[in-house]
Amino acid sequence: MAKPELSNVESELHIAAISGLAFDCAGQTVRAEVLRWMVTNSIDSTITALLLRNATITGTLDLQELAIAAPLALVECRFESAPRLDNASLTSLRLSGSTMPGLHAMGIEVKGSVWLDEGFHSTQEVTLERARIGNELSLRKATLESIEPNRWALNANRIKIGGALFAGLMEADGQIRLISARIDGLVTLRGARLRNPGKICFQGERMVLGDSLFFQRAMGTKEPLEASGAIVLTNAQIAGGIAFEGALLTEPQTLSEKPLEDPTSIRATRLRVGRNLNLSDGLRCAGGIRVKSSEIGGTLNLHGIESCGGEVPINLSGTTADTLDLRFAKPLSGTLDLTNVTVVRLVDAAETWPVRISTDGFTYESLQPQPEVSAEQRLEWLQRNKSGYSPQPYEQLLSFYRLSGREQDAARVALAKQRARRSTLTWRGKAWGLLLDATVGYGYRTWLAGVWLLALTVVGTFVFRNSSPIPIADHPPAFRPFAYAFDLLVPLIDLGQESSFRMSGPREVVSWIFVLLGWLLTTSVAAGLSRLVNRH
Repeated sequence: MAKPELSNVESELHIAAISGLAFDCAGQTVRAEVLRWMVTNSIDSTITALLLRNATITGTLDLQELAIAAPLALVECRFESAPRLDNASLTSLRLSGSTMPGLHAMGIEVKGSVWLDEGFHSTQEVTLERARIGNELSLRKATLESIEPNRWALNANRIKIGGALFAGLMEADGQIRLISARIDGLVTLRGARLRNPGKICFQGERMVLGDSLFFQRAMGTKEPLEASGAIVLTNAQIAGGIAFEGALLTEPQTLSEKPLEDPTSIRATRLRVGRNLNLSDGLRCAGGIRVKSSEIGGTLNLHGIESCGGEVPINLSGTTADTLDLRFAKPLSGTLDLTNVTVVRLVDAAETWPVRISTDGFTYESLQPQPEVSAEQRLEWLQRNKSGYSPQPYEQLLSFYRLSGREQDAARVALAKQRARRSTLTWRGKAWGLLLDATVGYGYRTWLAGVWLLALTVVGTFVFRNSSPIPIADHPPAFRPFAYAFDLLVPLIDLGQESSFRMSGPREVVSWIFVLLGWLLTTSVAAGLSRLVNRH
């Protein structure tokens, strides 16, 4: 490239660049073609570093496909048109505090860091798609806008970053896209403002992080992260944890192709997290949270979450975690979906249980309610199952109580299961179930049979006393009303009363009824005991 005619300020800048010194233009104009000539390291321009501040850059800075050895810093500058850095190779790039109508840097390779921060302002899309950055990318306190409909504030799909991505206190109007990004360090958006109402404001699908992801309050302040739109982390892999403590998520995404689906604030299907996923400590969501078929290495923490929207505000179906903490700040208004969720420990609080819970397939090894929850309360928890009676939730709770040595609580759960199951049977099954329940408590309260036997025997004693039974044996024993009633009720024991006497008149009918009740009682006891033995 031939040397252009330089203005006085451009000449001074050239001299400073040769020495690697910073140069403040005090708002004067520098042509983009002059900057291109300087960084190409031609015979006429061999610079150490281009460190420019407070300039108005006219024309288009076109560094596409160029390999630039000198560090490039254009700080607090105003660009007339969007710089074009596609497929360029740089040592480092600093555009802190600069204003421009977009940035095109698709496929750029930077050995060091990229700073688009501290007042950096782009009024159109910033493109870093397929960029490779050796160290960190800073967007701290940047303002990214997309004035065109259906465009993105930041397109960094498939970007590779060797260090961290800092975006604390960033403001973005339009979508932040990090699809298939690979970032070796952490990603932080503490205190950021993301706006894409009714659509996706943060798209992190298939993103791979070597550390943690932060959507929290700004450090040292009470200012929450605010996101207008949905945060998507579907198929993302996060080696560390994810933190949403205190975030405010408004104007959730509504899918036009799924009009019946609840609006969504967080969608994280098939998410993989190495440590904790914190959706806690004052998180407020206008839409629902979908963490489905995911793997959480540590705690899936919803302790203190304040609000979620939709008929199913929280859907965790198919997810596995070490610990699940469901101590909400207040009860959810909709359904908590725990279908096929698998955890080692469940921590919850009875006072914040949702009105409806889908517990089919929910498995756990330990229950750690705070404060303690009785078996009766836990049964009431099972009765909130949205699909009605299902055997698995009862079997799961029964197994926990047995393994914990709480046999009485286990028996309560087993009995409650049979009573709940009865509602699903035919009228014959319901009638038989009622008999088993009343007589032996489905085998879990066999002492009831003794109560019935004693009560009926006492009734029989009063009925048969002062009667004149008809002897039917050659040498009958003395008639004993109590023994006669007992003999009628217990068909497997012969006291010699039933075989020696029979009643006449109304008392004969009563004796037949006693025989029938005796067989029903005996059958119930046998059925209940058989059920109990089989289950053990």
